[in-house]
Amino acid sequence: MDDDLNRLVSQSLMAHGEELPAPQLAAYLSGWSSALDLVRRTDLTMPTASAELHRAMAAVVAALDAAARSVLDED
Repeated sequence: MDDDLNRLVSQSLMAHGEELPAPQLAAYLSGWSSALDLVRRTDLTMPTASAELHRAMAAVVAALDAAARSVLDED
């Protein structure tokens, strides 16, 4: 699954970023990080969700973070 997730994140990050000048690429990557930060805050976005859902969302965000770091470190 890690390879599949890395491939998906790579396609998402790099497909949009390959043609962008450096300042726009930095802004795009910042937006990616901001979106993950928002999803990470389930205490605010889903305050009535179960603890199990909060943990699951944290695991998804952690996996996306790790995949993004892996992809960006490669390039």
